[in-house]
Amino acid sequence: MTKTIQQKQKNILLDSFFTYTEETQVKTAEEYNKLALLYKSKKLNNRVIEYYKEALNIRESSLGLFHRKTAESYSNLAQAYFESQVTSKAKEFYKKSLKIKEKIFGIGHKETATLYANLAHVYFQEHNLEKASILYRKALHIRLNTIGESHIETASSYHDLGYFYASEYAHSEALELFKKSLRIKKRVYGSKINSDLADSYSHLALCYYHLFEYQKAYETLKKGIEIEHKIYTEKDINLILSKRNLREIEKLLKKRNNSLYLKIKKFIFNIFLKKYI
Repeated sequence: MTKTIQQKQKNILLDSFFTYTEETQVKTAEEYNKLALLYKSKKLNNRVIEYYKEALNIRESSLGLFHRKTAESYSNLAQAYFESQVTSKAKEFYKKSLKIKEKIFGIGHKETATLYANLAHVYFQEHNLEKASILYRKALHIRLNTIGESHIETASSYHDLGYFYASEYAHSEALELFKKSLRIKKRVYGSKINSDLADSYSHLALCYYHLFEYQKAYETLKKGIEIEHKIYTEKDINLILSKRNLREIEKLLKKRNNSLYLKIKKFIFNIFLKKYI
């Protein structure tokens, strides 16, 4: 190989090293996102935040602020902070993402609905219930208008709002929302085994329990546990808690049935006494 050819190859390598194109930057941002997801699976949130920040910096400089992928990076970072329970930062970055997506897609777009829901979770975590309620309702309203009643994301909105009502002890309102959510999920998932479906049964059972409808609570929770058995191991906390709750409902049912039996027995005995006195 001649020196001229070697020099040309060297120059090409140097050019490719120093040429930092938009395409190269975007690819690098994707690699940082993959690393963030890897550390997320290992529950190393500090590293997750670090790599999402790197991806955000690259996207901002290469794609600009008002780009869908830049908004995505803000959302990723917000979610990482939320999972680390740094709600102030989560709120800040969700708001930035929302501002970009509202400018790109408009206020009533399904992508803005997702951000309204995520931001509502943050306010709910901070016990700012008024703000959370407004945002949960906005997300639901947009989803009903854009993707319709039968979409899984609409089911999520019904569930979120139901959970909000349940936390406020408005169990009758929560019950109806959980029922709507479950109906949609059953249509969407069909015979597929899904933890989301199991969660819906559990939350619906909880509402029945608080409304003193113990038989319905028992039957509903049992359906949820049937799904959980196919998803989780016996040592999984979800299955353990569900089984514990089912045992508590069983105790209440037995107590109620025994109490009813005693009342009937006493009533019949009183009639018998009156007849012969």
